[in-house]
Amino acid sequence: MLISELFKLDKFEKAIDLLNDISYEFRRISSDSMVPYAEKALAWGTDLNYVRGESNSS
Repeated sequence: MLISELFKLDKFEKAIDLLNDISYEFRRISSDSMVPYAEKALAWGTDLNYVRGESNSS
């Protein structure tokens, strides 16, 4: 499962990408469930100036 993979990552860029992937997978299941992952990806992307991660989470 993607969520368990998040805790194995050592690079924040990969973690941000994975958060965006998790959020995207929740889009059809529950839009309410996708929001926290997208918000975390946006916050981390902004903090690290990771533009690709920021844009994918929006």
